[in-house]
Amino acid sequence: MTSWVVVDAGVFLTAVLVERYTPQAKALLRTWDRQGIQAAAPALFRYEIVAVMRKRMSIAAS
Repeated sequence: MTSWVVVDAGVFLTAVLVERYTPQAKALLRTWDRQGIQAAAPALFRYEIVAVMRKRMSIAAS
């Protein structure tokens, strides 16, 4: 039986961008991979990515 996890946009972005918690996010994704856990994204994942990026850019600009 395959196990699934729905990946949060913030966790995904933290894993692919250089941030404070990038090592932990990458470790989490590697753990899921080693354990055979399949990652899924919600239908609105792309929009969540855009929203998180906008928020982070706004914080960085202030």
